[in-house]
Amino acid sequence: MDTLAVTEAARGQGVGATLLEAAAAQARTLGLSRVGLLVEDGNRAATLYARVGFRAAGTRTLAGGSYTHLIWTLPG
Repeated sequence: MDTLAVTEAARGQGVGATLLEAAAAQARTLGLSRVGLLVEDGNRAATLYARVGFRAAGTRTLAGGSYTHLIWTLPG
């Protein structure tokens, strides 16, 4: 997954979770069993990612920023 963003006005309404579920469905259609992404340290979205099942798989430095590499092993 490259980028996922939800406008501030729509946050907390389940939009992000719905987008993640759609990404998971597309990944399954493609025969994939995992989805990965980077989340910048301190980003509130990390809570959502953990809630749906993403787990830390290391850290990365990109363009001077520190990120946690997350992997979601897809259910089903």
